[in-house]
Amino acid sequence: MSRKQWNDEEINHLIKRSHELAKEVGEGRCVAPIQIIANELGRSYDSVKGKLKFLRRQGRNIPNFQAFLKMSAYDVKGLLLEEKENIIERENKKVLKSLLKEGSTQAYFLELLEGIIPKYEFKPPPYYIRKAEKKKGKDLDEEDIVLLISDIHGGMLVDKRSMGGIGEYNKEIFLLRYENLKKGVQRILDIEARNRPVKRIWIFYLGDMVEGHNIFSGQPYHLDMHATESLVYLSKLFAEFEIYLSHLVPEVWTVEVVGNHGVPGGKKAGDLPITMSFDWLFYKFKEIETKNYSNIVHKISETWYQLVEVQNHYFFLLHGEDIRSYLRVPYYGIDRAYGNYLDLLKVPFTYFILGHFHASAIIPGSGYSEKIINGCWPGGSSLVKKIQVASLPEQWIFGVHPRQGITFRYKLKLQNPEEIKSPELDIFRAESLIK
Repeated sequence: MSRKQWNDEEINHLIKRSHELAKEVGEGRCVAPIQIIANELGRSYDSVKGKLKFLRRQGRNIPNFQAFLKMSAYDVKGLLLEEKENIIERENKKVLKSLLKEGSTQAYFLELLEGIIPKYEFKPPPYYIRKAEKKKGKDLDEEDIVLLISDIHGGMLVDKRSMGGIGEYNKEIFLLRYENLKKGVQRILDIEARNRPVKRIWIFYLGDMVEGHNIFSGQPYHLDMHATESLVYLSKLFAEFEIYLSHLVPEVWTVEVVGNHGVPGGKKAGDLPITMSFDWLFYKFKEIETKNYSNIVHKISETWYQLVEVQNHYFFLLHGEDIRSYLRVPYYGIDRAYGNYLDLLKVPFTYFILGHFHASAIIPGSGYSEKIINGCWPGGSSLVKKIQVASLPEQWIFGVHPRQGITFRYKLKLQNPEEIKSPELDIFRAESLIK
């Protein structure tokens, strides 16, 4: 019996049964779904098929039996399992890419780099000839030497014109100051090793080795090298510096903390892990490059501070960016931080060692205790306009006696003397226009 018009009951039955039979088709239990529906409704095959097409064109949810028939020719469970494995593999690749992008300073990335970064071949150092050890009849105490290195800001560009001659800094000037550092350390060893045995030199790296990127608005206009380029360049240079020192003294011990400039994004980045810092990467590169030198020891911090014992005296190392200044003077903030850390750590450290403030200074405390602020490498920078102060590029170096604590100390001047005496200020003078 054929009928031209479809009523609502027939249409609802058609839609319901089409979904039920589509499932059976996909499972291989049905091969003629349209004919079954036609028999149930008492309609022809073509009438049911045409109505299904019409409903599909209207946007109704009608299954495609041909697709389900093709599925039934395959192992559906096998296909689903294969697709599941493909999805898992794709997700694993996404996670790996995310780790390399967002956590590129993590162990996996460093493991890959370790096979790429060249390591310096070990050469037995011709140890420094110490006249003090050859003096007969004198019982001399051994002392350690400590060198502070901080606030290099590798990659920073300070343009002399925009500074009116107050300061200038770029890759070439940094290299000159690096050579002055090497010469200064050797001269001090020449002087001090005559009076006492020196078997160990410590290097306290206090952060802001790399200028970084995206620390403040407009920073790209003040860069000579981008962050990755500067950390690779600096790590090679200071790996060579540590090897150079290992030829002067038997042991070189380095202790490293990160600064605020090494963190991508600066304060806007929030509480990123220490291992995301370009400073931390610089330290790891340097460690890999000097791996073959057993007399060079590294202690790279994974927190914001370090505690070090040198000749029975405790040193607390901190970059210092969280210490507040009052009227541009940080001394009150440093005193408070010193007391707070003593109370927090319950360790009676004698020396509080800081970078960050770019001006070398010493604040005496009770007994032997001191707060020591290291200098910087750039000297005058764009901050001069804000604070009206341009510090000289200099770094501290001092000796540590087992009973007396710090004995001798020097400021290593990184700038050439002629630059200090007569800066090339941009002074505009009138000349006669009438000839």
